Amino acid sequence: MKHLFEREFLEISNGIAKDIKEIGQDWKFSILGTPLISSQVLLVGNNWGGTGAGDSQCIMPICNDILAYPTVPTYKGYLDFFQNLFDEDKHATINFFNRIVYANGNFIRTPNEHTEYNQLLDLGYDISNKYLRKIIYLIEPVVIICFGNSNRSGTSAISKALELEKEFWTQEDIIVQKTSNNWYTYHFTGRLNNSEFDIFSFPHSSKYNYWKKNIEQNPNFVNLKNLINNFTI
Repeated sequence: MKHLFEREFLEISNGIAKDIKEIGQDWKFSILGTPLISSQVLLVGNNWGGTGAGDSQCIMPICNDILAYPTVPTYKGYLDFFQNLFDEDKHATINFFNRIVYANGNFIRTPNEHTEYNQLLDLGYDISNKYLRKIIYLIEPVVIICFGNSNRSGTSAISKALELEKEFWTQEDIIVQKTSNNWYTYHFTGRLNNSEFDIFSFPHSSKYNYWKKNIEQNPNFVNLKNLINNFTI
């Protein structure tokens, strides 16, 4: 039976608001693009774009933002990638997005990831780590799928939330595979308490058109596809 973690979502939201206030800032934040439910899949991106008064997320979403806003470049990349993963079966893709949890590694909103926001981005990742860890603990995923694999990305945020001693790309068990045009994909193991799960990392979804060529032959893509097809989300 799936669990809806509405109370826990409010605890996370209140905790982030308190942390931001304690450092004397009024930054806006978002936590999830889906309801917080138990799920076998956690999808993680880099950070939430946008700023503006009154846009901090204090109420848990009741639907998947990716399906609600399919033309947003990042969301379109997700949709195209997973439709490819599900052999262009749109029904399977929609069903998948309705059953997963979607977050970003950095909950603090910035207009973009340009260098002028470096300090804010770094502080945002620091604030987000423990809450991202709590989300993983609550939903108990079988697989975490990250998009964005630079040293400031969803993948890096996951590795820090899991308190890995080294950067994710230096993990002993990591499987590194290049795409056909030399972008990178990764596959390694994550652990939290007594749970163990697969972590897959791909380049940023908004750049999918740049790295999608022959992705079907990428061993990490193939392994993810096989894993997803072997369980019911």
